[in-house]
Amino acid sequence: MIEEIRAVMVFEYRRYMRARVFWSLLLGSTAIGLIGALAFYVGNEYVSDALTMSLLLLATLVGLGALILIQVLSLGDALFDDAVDGRALPDLWLTGMSPLSLILGRWLFAGFYTLLTLVAVAPALWLGARAGGVSLMMLMGTLLLFWLSVMRLLPEMFLVKIRGRRAQLLGWTGSEVVGEGTAGLSLAFLLAVFYFWQAVLGGISLPPAMPVLLFSPPLVMLEAHRAVSLGGLTLPMSWLGSVFLLGFALLGLLAALRAADARLLWARFWQPLLGSVLLLTLWGISLYAYAAERVHAPLQAQATALSSLWLGWTLYAFFQNELAFFALWRGEPVQSAAHPTGRGALWLTTLWMSMGVSAPLIVTAASGVQLEPTRWGMILLVLACWCAFASSLVFSRDPLQNDALNRNTLPALRHAAIETVLLGGLVWGVLAARWIVGIIPFPWLANVAHTLLYLAPSYWVFLPDAPLWVYGVYALYNAALALVMLYRRVMLGISIR
Repeated sequence: MIEEIRAVMVFEYRRYMRARVFWSLLLGSTAIGLIGALAFYVGNEYVSDALTMSLLLLATLVGLGALILIQVLSLGDALFDDAVDGRALPDLWLTGMSPLSLILGRWLFAGFYTLLTLVAVAPALWLGARAGGVSLMMLMGTLLLFWLSVMRLLPEMFLVKIRGRRAQLLGWTGSEVVGEGTAGLSLAFLLAVFYFWQAVLGGISLPPAMPVLLFSPPLVMLEAHRAVSLGGLTLPMSWLGSVFLLGFALLGLLAALRAADARLLWARFWQPLLGSVLLLTLWGISLYAYAAERVHAPLQAQATALSSLWLGWTLYAFFQNELAFFALWRGEPVQSAAHPTGRGALWLTTLWMSMGVSAPLIVTAASGVQLEPTRWGMILLVLACWCAFASSLVFSRDPLQNDALNRNTLPALRHAAIETVLLGGLVWGVLAARWIVGIIPFPWLANVAHTLLYLAPSYWVFLPDAPLWVYGVYALYNAALALVMLYRRVMLGISIR
């Protein structure tokens, strides 16, 4: 196996890194990085405004991080195209190499490419770090953590390429699965937006040190040197983040390996279980760090606990492939795949209800502020009904006829339903609508639009101080929507067992 991995790495080196375009991109990145770092270094000598220099440092570091990320992901996007001289050729997949050797070899090659890119930009980063008073050892730790953050993104891009390649090899037309490859980039963008939104509202004060921020590679440049305080224990962000990034990278590789049709019988149970534990731990530590710094009153505790559910749902949407709740078992018939059999719905409900039960305990442990038990009991009730509604949406409406095709595309269709309907529309869409309502210049129109927002099944997440009966109404509302969805399936002729 080691020989196969080495052969794959050598093949990819000869195909990509011996090309002139590779060195042109590498030299271009080095030049741009040096120009940015020199601008900051010179500005630090002549500009005395601390606020201006802080903004310039943020822009320089984040810009360099984004530059490296774009260059590395351009390779990751092309790595599984199997194109030689402009012709699509499934070269390595036609050999006798195992899928594990192919995936690990290409992943490690991408990691080597990332290290070369970091070395090329290292002089620019060193100048910026020297001007900002950062030590060389701290800079090296930051680069290592950045490398892990990028490596965590690559398996998601590999996964969508593998599905598309298998569809072409089997002669399926129009069956290439898309969407999963952009999940990691979307999460990185949302985390960056949250980071700078918190910084601006806080008067250029950084948000609490949360491990989840390291899943946005540009933010690693700003967060790697911080420490997370967990009660009486203080852990460096670099140590904690490395564990989470490496864990999700390995889970992503496992998901890509299963998409390549490797016979990993043990992964059908352990992958969702280990992925859920890792996700809950990442979510819980991030919530604890935020609550310990920002929660000082009961209403703040209530709002933080509710917002943590929103964060947990978002993380689930972006880590679906690693969790693999809805992947079919080998030999499972096509007809059962379109039914809510309870296996994937049970994983989903257990994960989200675990967040609901743990959120008040974590917030109380971090801040010392108690949450009202009766209120949170009503929130758990509406959360259970929301899970029922979500479970009724995440299954494909029509069964597919080809078992092999169904095994690869149907989970992606379920993922797309969760992202677009649940998270895109009912969580982030409602948040965007609330912001738009706040800037409408006509009071009567703003009142009408705000009233319509109450019709969203997820709007209870944004009501931390609502009367208890409001949560009861939303529980009945979500339960009724779940029943309507199930009844609609029966009317479509899809039996439910």
